[in-house]
Amino acid sequence: MSVQRVLGYLLGFCLLIAAIACGFSQFPQWTVLLLGVLFTAAYINNKWSIWKELVQRDLSSDRRFRLRNFYQALGATYLIETAIVFAFYWLGRGVSGLL
Repeated sequence: MSVQRVLGYLLGFCLLIAAIACGFSQFPQWTVLLLGVLFTAAYINNKWSIWKELVQRDLSSDRRFRLRNFYQALGATYLIETAIVFAFYWLGRGVSGLL
């Protein structure tokens, strides 16, 4: 197992803990949007070969709106990652309510 893969897993684990900790300490829900950006960046970093191919394919096309597919995929990925962060945020908030 390479060092880069271990660091990727560590980053993912730290992001999950951050989402749960924000909910546990009852930070405002606006932090979910910021953590969604961080989760999206971590996801794109992990799947970079796929995203690089998408960008290269969009740039090589002769369409009027270049990178359209990239921005659509980025928006969809951000919404999905924000939903995941929201679930972990409410998990932490629920645990804090029980204690």
